[in-house]
Amino acid sequence: MNAVDLLTADHRKVEAIFQQLQQGNAAQSQSLLAQLYQELSLHALAEENVFYPALASDTAMSGQLLDAFKEHGEMKAILGELAALGNVTDGLSDKLTKLQKMVEHHVKDEEGKVFPEARQVLGEATLQTLGQQITQAKQMSMPAVQNSVPAQELGLTGKAVM
Repeated sequence: MNAVDLLTADHRKVEAIFQQLQQGNAAQSQSLLAQLYQELSLHALAEENVFYPALASDTAMSGQLLDAFKEHGEMKAILGELAALGNVTDGLSDKLTKLQKMVEHHVKDEEGKVFPEARQVLGEATLQTLGQQITQAKQMSMPAVQNSVPAQELGLTGKAVM
């Protein structure tokens, strides 16, 4: 699968997790938060280390890439805040709503602007290679994501949540 298709599939996974969280099943919320943390973390690492650098030579993309890095930082901060809440529900809904809006904005920018430009600038062969690199980067990053402090707070340590 090429890089754009992989990253788009990640977007759909995260949207599905947000939908499940909105259904309010308290018994699953901790597991869903852990899954959300894992998916967003791996996705951001793959974009930051593989996909965005491949686009860095396109000066027309520089503003969008800077915005994307900034948005990733903001999303990571909220993920950390969510993890710090642990099982406390006070503030959870507000933080989740804020995170969801940020993710939706980020997805809209990527799928509407970045991905079409990437298809044009990079071409299918490069996107296929980047897709393989993204898959490898996510696999290699999994232990670090699972053993991070936020992951420990969410009970993710040592578990693959997919």
